[in-house]
Amino acid sequence: MMRSDKVHHADMISQDTRLPEQPSALPYLLQALSDNDIDYHELAAVMERFPSIAARLIFLANSAWSAPRTPIASLEPACIKLGLRLVRPVSISLAVSGPFNPLRCPIFDPQRFWCSAFLVADGAAWLSSCTQSVTNLDPKTVHTAGLLHSLGLLWLAENMPQETACALEAATADDTASVNMILRQMANTDIREVGGCLGRAWKLPYVLIVAMEHHGNPGYDGVEWQTAALVRSAVGMVAALHRGVECPPEEGGLGSLDIAWTDQEDVFAKLAGKLEDTVKLAQSLCTA
Repeated sequence: MMRSDKVHHADMISQDTRLPEQPSALPYLLQALSDNDIDYHELAAVMERFPSIAARLIFLANSAWSAPRTPIASLEPACIKLGLRLVRPVSISLAVSGPFNPLRCPIFDPQRFWCSAFLVADGAAWLSSCTQSVTNLDPKTVHTAGLLHSLGLLWLAENMPQETACALEAATADDTASVNMILRQMANTDIREVGGCLGRAWKLPYVLIVAMEHHGNPGYDGVEWQTAALVRSAVGMVAALHRGVECPPEEGGLGSLDIAWTDQEDVFAKLAGKLEDTVKLAQSLCTA
């Protein structure tokens, strides 16, 4: 059903009453967790500043997915059990999801959403380490860009639940259907456009805004196009995995980054090997 009261996205989501405020934890987490040399005592001290996130990390460390030998009752051993490579994306995902209630959309699947986000983040970061022509890419930044690439869907599921449900339902029934294309027809906006608006409203680093807004545009050649291209390729790989495809899509557009096809196959194989564990991780996280 077409939306009869179409309004342009700038009118619809630029109003202060419609856009959530930036989660207070997010800027601090993005900065503090960018340090690869942070030790677990320091990591625990960072997370103690955010009790709700800390509690979820302890829950996750004690979950069947983590399967500790003995119960974990405090934050530092929880961080040791999970490791920085997991504490970072889980903490950021918990921070950014806080302002939203996507379950207003009955078909929205938070486990699928976060499973895909974690895999896209890993895939984009792994691909960034394979490029031969670009040396200034920061894998942690690329990882965060992949993690946040579909943030706009959380806003749409809460604020436009009927249109979002129709788009998700159509894409589930037909692998060739595009959620963004259907949303564009019904709501005059899409996940990427909303994501860009959120990124600007939250004053996120420009590279993250570009990735959120342009990862679906193979023709984008503006500033930070490399990160957008890496996220786009990772999105294609993860979508192929969810469809049960056994090889990476060839339309990734990574030739300009000099990423060999064999490297793309290796990244796809790593993602395939991580799929089952990431599904279980997302299940544990969403039941916390």
